[in-house]
Amino acid sequence: MASLFARTKWFSLPTLLLLLELFTINLSTADAQIGVCYGMIGDNLPPANEVVPLRNSGIELTLGVLQQDLQGLATNASIAQQWVQSNVLNFWPSVKIKYVVVGNEIDPVGSSSQFAQYVLPAIQNTYQAIRAQGLHDLIKVTTAISMDLLGNSYTPSQNYFKPDVRSYIDPIIGYLFPMLFSTNVVVWDGQYGYQNLFDATLDAVLVAIDNTGIGYVEVVVSESG
Repeated sequence: MASLFARTKWFSLPTLLLLLELFTINLSTADAQIGVCYGMIGDNLPPANEVVPLRNSGIELTLGVLQQDLQGLATNASIAQQWVQSNVLNFWPSVKIKYVVVGNEIDPVGSSSQFAQYVLPAIQNTYQAIRAQGLHDLIKVTTAISMDLLGNSYTPSQNYFKPDVRSYIDPIIGYLFPMLFSTNVVVWDGQYGYQNLFDATLDAVLVAIDNTGIGYVEVVVSESG
């Protein structure tokens, strides 16, 4: 699913989408974050700058790149740097930007196929522009995929990407995967080697709980990133 981003008058972001993660509430024993997708398609909408102030609000934002901007970002690293300057650095850190979504539900065999070739290189150039500012651990770059890419969306355990979209989605996954995981050991703990920080962090929590001597407690991962 995708989130529609909005442009505000005072915010002046040339982006398509704006995801506002507004509140954190308790549901049973788990924490859940609730967000609002503020779209600009509709009648009698209030001006975006009157809906919610963003500066110094603590609200986390996800920025979406306009589909028509993908080609420029993909083919020219300088354009990606300018985009990051205009849309991220000019507002960071008073506006808490958490994600940049490059490509919104692009279908390489559907109506948006003309954009498919630009998604991965646009992701790469945008990531490198953010990394050059030392913000790559704070602002993540990703893409939003269409459920139409799945071959069996009604049976989770038997799902797969359709064969005719693999040449599109596989390289994207292959690029994003090393940002979280590695084929090499990145953390050694005595004889134990971890290929990603997620497993190392989870084990650290489990061992800490065990070392209290109180007893077994089931651990649920409620948030990542």
